[in-house]
Amino acid sequence: MKYRFLIIVFLIFLLIFVIYSLNKDKKIYYFNIMDNKYSFLTYNRLLKKNIPNLEKYISYEKEDIRITDLIRDIDDNKEIDHKKIQNILVKADLITLSIGNNEINYKIKTAKVSELYDYIDEVLNDLEKLLKQIRFYSKEKIYLIGFYIDNDYYTELLNYINVKTADLCNNYNIVYLEQNNIFNKTTNVDIYKKVKKSYCIK
Repeated sequence: MKYRFLIIVFLIFLLIFVIYSLNKDKKIYYFNIMDNKYSFLTYNRLLKKNIPNLEKYISYEKEDIRITDLIRDIDDNKEIDHKKIQNILVKADLITLSIGNNEINYKIKTAKVSELYDYIDEVLNDLEKLLKQIRFYSKEKIYLIGFYIDNDYYTELLNYINVKTADLCNNYNIVYLEQNNIFNKTTNVDIYKKVKKSYCIK
């Protein structure tokens, strides 16, 4: 009698689990943040177009935004697409983040080479604050799209950035997708295809 009762309880729990699995929300709520509106817009639309189970796509595209600006926007709970950014971060199943390229490339054009490594360290400190902040709200999959420097002379500097950024991403369980040194269409279409493949989007 006791064993029969245990079997019945087990079957009930098994049935509940099966029902839950079949009805579990499999829709993808996708939040994309980028600081290069015109260059990345096409590729994000390409990714968006190829997600058949997309529930919601929200993109924060602002060409001149810095890492510190985004930190402040999250602190202030800025409204995007009629939704608060903190709520978007909590709800998103997938987040892609591309930020910092504009400020780094601007500094390279205006500063002495001797100043660049110290500046990069400051940017990376800001980036760590941002990743920690985003991870506070999101426990889901996050991809950081790597940096590029539009000048082959700075390959060594880019390698330094990539190593440091990869370490940061590893600390916060974020997938880092490294870019080639020169920004080009093929490279960045491939970057978002990597996101799609890694996230197991069919």
